[in-house]
Amino acid sequence: MIRTIGAQLVDLIIKAQAQQHFIALDDMNFSDESRKAIIPKLPACAKELRDLCRLLNENDSQALLDVLTLAAEKTDFYLKLKKGEAKNLAYQYRQAIALKLKEETDPALVLHLCVISIFMSKTHSMIHAPGRAIPLLLSFLMKRGYIHEEAFMILKEFQSDVIKSMKTAELLEKSELSKKLTLQLSVVRSMPENI
Repeated sequence: MIRTIGAQLVDLIIKAQAQQHFIALDDMNFSDESRKAIIPKLPACAKELRDLCRLLNENDSQALLDVLTLAAEKTDFYLKLKKGEAKNLAYQYRQAIALKLKEETDPALVLHLCVISIFMSKTHSMIHAPGRAIPLLLSFLMKRGYIHEEAFMILKEFQSDVIKSMKTAELLEKSELSKKLTLQLSVVRSMPENI
């Protein structure tokens, strides 16, 4: 998640700097190569942006945040949102999660997106959570009464089957679990709307 968010922030800084320097950008969704081609044209923060691009491919989130802060300060780029903008951003994020949930076919990701979607709609808070946090979020939702026991049991069983399918080495068992998970996908996908 850090890499995705970091890449989006780097792209925002690049776009803002390009606009300041009257540089037209053809590609609004940058790849590593397109970022590297644009950065030399932005003298104000070229070193920081090169470091950011390098850190996007590493797992050092603290270094990424440090260099991101430096680049933002050097370019006068501040992430300060007004109330309406924050609500709009949260709404857009929930919509993006809902869209991903409808399109996703991997059971583990469907479970992940489902639980995050339920959490956001019930708590009115945005969240980025790794897969290992899903059981904790699920328990939190149940304890706080955000989901009823039947939904909790369906999600818990689905989670159990996902974990079994990942750990099993037997092809027959893996195939049976895959079929079972495929049949349950539509039920799990619809849960955020029905809870």
